[in-house]
Amino acid sequence: MFAAVGCDERLDAGASHNSASASINAGVVIADREGYLCLPLQRVGLEAEATIVSLSSSCECIRPCLVKYKVPGNSTQQGIVLEFVAEPTEGDASTTENSAADLSVIIETTLADGVKHCFTVDLLHTVLTETLR
Repeated sequence: MFAAVGCDERLDAGASHNSASASINAGVVIADREGYLCLPLQRVGLEAEATIVSLSSSCECIRPCLVKYKVPGNSTQQGIVLEFVAEPTEGDASTTENSAADLSVIIETTLADGVKHCFTVDLLHTVLTETLR
């Protein structure tokens, strides 16, 4: 079960929302390392040609960004890049033991017609305790 632990709600609760939403499992995100995941618009429940005018996240650990990328056949598609922001972590054992949280982050898109569409990104936000080689 995922909870919005450590995330704040900055989304417009009074706005008109599209009822269709998706849930994306982003797996494990290491708190002190940067990373990203790029999702085609269709994967989050939007039309491939949707015109997105803004993106926001309920947690500062994920920064969403609209991009275009090449696909086979030399055409392009739109996607949303979720940038996982590296956060400095303390080195002591007590901090490391308490630094894991299941998060469910809400990403909100605003379309050109004013409709807002939300999807969630579920992840385990944690720190490494050991690197095995």
